[in-house]
Amino acid sequence: MTLIAAVSDVHAPIYLSKFSSSISLRLSSANLMLFAGDMIYKGNIGTLSSVLNIIRKVYKGTIVSTFGNEEFDELHERLKQKYEEVVWLMDDAFYTTLGNKKVMIVGTRGSLQKPTNWQRERIKNIEQIYADRVKKIRELLMNKSGVDLVLLLSHYATCRETVFGEEESAYPYLMDPRMEEVISLTQPDIVIHGHAHNAIKLSCKVGKTLVYNVAFPARKAITMIEV
Repeated sequence: MTLIAAVSDVHAPIYLSKFSSSISLRLSSANLMLFAGDMIYKGNIGTLSSVLNIIRKVYKGTIVSTFGNEEFDELHERLKQKYEEVVWLMDDAFYTTLGNKKVMIVGTRGSLQKPTNWQRERIKNIEQIYADRVKKIRELLMNKSGVDLVLLLSHYATCRETVFGEEESAYPYLMDPRMEEVISLTQPDIVIHGHAHNAIKLSCKVGKTLVYNVAFPARKAITMIEV
């Protein structure tokens, strides 16, 4: 059995104390740990040190992360340089081995059906950026020859079902139906996302694909996924 640990939206320092209290010894048995973004709050990159210190007391293995909307674009290189122990993914793939399985992890911030007002005001051509990203993720997930296990790691939610519990009017600002279509088409084995803090349906299936919302405010714990 392979055990994957996943979490997002710690927004350190906001949920840091609760996050620390939630850590269990089972994390030491994990074969891989995934961060689905927004591990820090409003670009405060220094607080990720506290998150990693908490985790490293129990877990010593590989950590793979994508960037959430709180890990601002202009901070990506600084995060990579400061936290070299983390494998950072932004619309690209990472290959590793778990046991006798070759694993591909595709990491992305994801896409929104409707950009927020903040995004429209500050990010030129944001609608095209999202459309291009959906296309790129589809292409990456289609290219899985020779891989035994395919994981999609997204910050933004990837299907309606794991957003249920949020105000329905907020759905377009939490997820993009095009990403659910990509999952339905490409059928990765597991999809992990965050961003939907108030969701109450935290896992579902899209075809044969298992989808998990791992947002810490919703789960109150690190999500442990047995493969």
